[in-house]
Order: sequence, then C-alpha cells, then structure tokens
Amino acid sequence: MIFDCLDNIEGRLILDDLSHKLNIPLIHGAVERFSGQITVILPNVTKSLLNILKGYVFPTTPQVFPPAVLITASFQVLEAIKILSGNLEDALVNKLLFFDLQDNYFETIRI
Repeated sequence: MIFDCLDNIEGRLILDDLSHKLNIPLIHGAVERFSGQITVILPNVTKSLLNILKGYVFPTTPQVFPPAVLITASFQVLEAIKILSGNLEDALVNKLLFFDLQDNYFETIRI
C-alpha cells in the first residue's frame, strides 16, 4: 500500500504512476490551509490521481494548519484498515472526502 503524504504534485503523480505499474493501492491525502481531501486509488478499479486532479490549480506555497494534517493522516490510516480487512464498500473507493476545519464542513462526493 502506498500513502500519498507529499506536498507537491510532481511527487504525487510519481506515486500514482508507481501504484498503477505495481498494482498497489494508493491512499491519497492532501492538505491546504484548513482543508483537506482523501481518496483511495485502486489500479484498474478507480480513476487515476492524474485524472481526478486534472485541471486543479495547485498553490505554489501552500500553507498548512497542523490539525488538518493530523485529520488527513487519521483518515488515510482508516482507509488502509478498510482495504486490508476487505471492506471496500465503506472505503473511499470512487469517492473523494473533502473537509474544511474552519467551517466544520465534511462532504464525500462520488467520482
């Protein structure tokens, strides 16, 4: 399993490519300021991270609120446990979880 905890798009796309080449799940997590996103990339099952993020404009110097990092990492670990236990139905497969700690907002969308 690959955990995406990087702070740049180039590294994320390398992990995405590696995930598909080795057929290994990628658990993506990203944080910007008070918000974050988490999803699970399963090769040959879900869209690639490249396809999901296509068109998104990334900040050149992202600022990060540390509790957002902790929440993102916690969700990534939960997703790994779901995958390892075979509970793909409840995992963020073909779903993207967004949260904003400033507004106490959580939303999961289908992708």
